[in-house]
Amino acid sequence: MKFSEHPKVIAAKKLLKEAELEFIAEAKERESNHLCQCGHARKDHGPAHSINYTGGSCNKCECLNFLFDKRP
Repeated sequence: MKFSEHPKVIAAKKLLKEAELEFIAEAKERESNHLCQCGHARKDHGPAHSINYTGGSCNKCECLNFLFDKRP
């Protein structure tokens, strides 16, 4: 039997993949929880043209100040 065919190795690979998918889902959730000073979500803003993401107008209220805040 090859090392890669051992049942514990197969189980470990499965757990690593599950952990990776959970990590990606949590990262997407954290990123989508950012709010602008106007109260709208990051996804409601156009692309930022500055390196610190302070640009980019809001598609809902057209403000120009995108500042990250975390939702509680």
